[in-house]
Amino acid sequence: MARKNLIHNRCLTAQTFTLMLFLIWANNVLGAPPPPISTDRILQTNSVDILQPGYFQLETGFYSYETDRENNIKSKHIFLNNTSYRMGFREEMELRVGFYGYNFQNIGSENDSGSSDAELSTKILLAKGSESSPKTTLNAGFTVPTGEDAFSSNTVDPFFSFIPSFSNFLPDSMYNDNSLGITWNDANGDFKYGTLWGLNVSESVIFYGEFFGSLPIDSGSNSHGFNWGFTWAAKNNLQLDIFAGKSLNDPATDFFVNVGLSMRFPE
Repeated sequence: MARKNLIHNRCLTAQTFTLMLFLIWANNVLGAPPPPISTDRILQTNSVDILQPGYFQLETGFYSYETDRENNIKSKHIFLNNTSYRMGFREEMELRVGFYGYNFQNIGSENDSGSSDAELSTKILLAKGSESSPKTTLNAGFTVPTGEDAFSSNTVDPFFSFIPSFSNFLPDSMYNDNSLGITWNDANGDFKYGTLWGLNVSESVIFYGEFFGSLPIDSGSNSHGFNWGFTWAAKNNLQLDIFAGKSLNDPATDFFVNVGLSMRFPE
């Protein structure tokens, strides 16, 4: 009888110890809060970060306004709901679906409106980064001609960009992401670049400035621009942003402003 009680007590001790180990593991792993939201909402230069598996993120530029003047003809362009839907697929890979939004366009005395094309793409980790090398990801995909004729290329256009980040070489309050890639539009290729510098002024607010541009591979005009703005992390999974920019040469859009909202699920 005493032996049975001893075995029973040892079993209870082992079960209790196992339960304690599980609770500690669950608190450290399952209960660990996710990192603050990281977005690609700056549009020209994507973030180097990849969304964690099991998470979904909606990033939308719900209002964008552009003005331009070319050959003495002034144009205005409004985009609504330029949206990217990101899905954490694996530790080093995410899947993405994009919709370029709905357009209201005025060029001279002509007005037009309609939806833009869509996009299917992925972001893959190429290098984790170290003291001597930048963290680097690859964003690659293609557009889908779902838009109205006035706002669609009417073809499937591939694109890719390498995104090296040199933030690990900078103070914690600063970061730098870059983008180098090629996009095709109706078989015409353009080399595109972007470099973004950000400054954390508080735990929830980041100010940034970005240079970006496009250089045609075959023929056409170079286009270069600059924008500046800030993001505000209202919650750990919710971010608001606003930015404005202007051209650095004639072929680029003269002025633009954009307001966006991003949410990650689950919180």
